[in-house]
Amino acid sequence: MTRTSFESSIPLHRRYGQWIHKIHGKIRGKIPDTLPHAHLYLEDVQKITNILLEATAAVLTKFNEKAKVVYRVGNLQMDSIDDLRTRGGSATDFQISVGSRSLYNTVQMRGYLEPQIRLYSMGQQECCAVHAKLEAIFDHRRLTIKNAIFRGPRWNAIFHLPGWLKWPAYVAILLFPTLFSRVVAHIHSLSRVVRIGPTFFVGYWIFVVLFGFIYFWPSRVSFVQSYGSQEGKYSWPSCILSQWRWSSWE
Repeated sequence: MTRTSFESSIPLHRRYGQWIHKIHGKIRGKIPDTLPHAHLYLEDVQKITNILLEATAAVLTKFNEKAKVVYRVGNLQMDSIDDLRTRGGSATDFQISVGSRSLYNTVQMRGYLEPQIRLYSMGQQECCAVHAKLEAIFDHRRLTIKNAIFRGPRWNAIFHLPGWLKWPAYVAILLFPTLFSRVVAHIHSLSRVVRIGPTFFVGYWIFVVLFGFIYFWPSRVSFVQSYGSQEGKYSWPSCILSQWRWSSWE
């Protein structure tokens, strides 16, 4: 059996998946797969969906596939912006998927971790262009303080450390005041200069709590129009009530 006849015997959706994986393997690691921490709204979700639909259209047309849009909120799956609007409230675990039965291009909000993007159906240049468009949306709604502190490759490297390295780091942070005070007490030259008292311990724990609060502040999607949008200006009171109602259940 020739190569051509063998490939033609493979189902279309399987050939499509194999082709996508081949491209993805070549470009993996060459483009960023994360986006800025942000608080998005329904108009942003619509813009992201349109970008993914436009980027995926060419490949799906080539394989005679129709694009499908899926929104996942936690364990719930929805098919339209109207479904999200009906649900109301907000979510920190949210995913937009656009593709076919074989593979989906996705943008995912992951709580306190950086939002993630996965693009399978494009080459490197197209992926970079799509990433730039999505990054502009997230940057417009960015969580300024969190991005200033935790955004960047140095923090990505720390987040991807194995657990056996992370936990000793957490323990060291917790024990640092005690260890530091004992070191100072045993070094005579330091004990004359450095004074370890209640102020040091209180200040340190205030810093740790504030740092942890910012770190665990999650990226979020509110299923309402933003107040700045034309529709949001008229529905702002109902939006506030809707968010409060769902937040009380989460």
